[in-house]
Amino acid sequence: MKLTTWQIATLIGAASYLICILAQTLPPGLPIQIVPTDFYNRIELIGFVSGVVGVYLVIKESPYNYPVGLIWAIAYAYYFFTVAKQYGDFFVMLVTAGYLVDGWIKWRSKSLPSGEGFREGNLSSLPITHIQPKNWIIVGLTPLIFIPLLAAILQAVKGQFVWIDAATTTFGLLAQYLTNRKIFQSWHFWIITNLIYIPLFFYRQYYPTAILYIIFLIMAFIGMAQWRASMNQSNPS
Repeated sequence: MKLTTWQIATLIGAASYLICILAQTLPPGLPIQIVPTDFYNRIELIGFVSGVVGVYLVIKESPYNYPVGLIWAIAYAYYFFTVAKQYGDFFVMLVTAGYLVDGWIKWRSKSLPSGEGFREGNLSSLPITHIQPKNWIIVGLTPLIFIPLLAAILQAVKGQFVWIDAATTTFGLLAQYLTNRKIFQSWHFWIITNLIYIPLFFYRQYYPTAILYIIFLIMAFIGMAQWRASMNQSNPS
């Protein structure tokens, strides 16, 4: 029997729940709590599960990745602000929440206005596409401009790890912007973002969140393969 997308999503959610619960016992010696009693652990658990399920739904090109992702963004906005003190990442989660609403509208309507989102032409369906060559200049300049600018702002508000925070903020927002427009290269920027996050969270001993971003990294490579296959089916040579 072939499972539906939502049945698989439910199984992934259950597995994510167990992984997060186990990760919250790190460093070794902490008790396993099936239902965490600590408020911050509960927030982390909600963000963990909704994050993994949301990325799975992105891979499957389901527009419902957006409301699920909105739960992830809100949970981690609170976590980054109150626990990690990573104010850039707090900001990126707030902006991502707005992007998720925008993306949900675009994916549900399956259309984009003329000239928007690195695509040209009249109102049309929203397939997976590549960044047009002329727009690589914009994409390339964005990190060069915004990372130093954000680092200076974060330094002024006494944030933690300001350059790393600025980099994840810039690449994360760029990745979400491209995802909303179903641009294949969005996965490349998610991979960059995840590769920066993983060592940071391990260094800060935020083990469940570090493991979450390892899962995100693996799923980004899976997403690239799935979207490439989808494009090949839509445009057979």
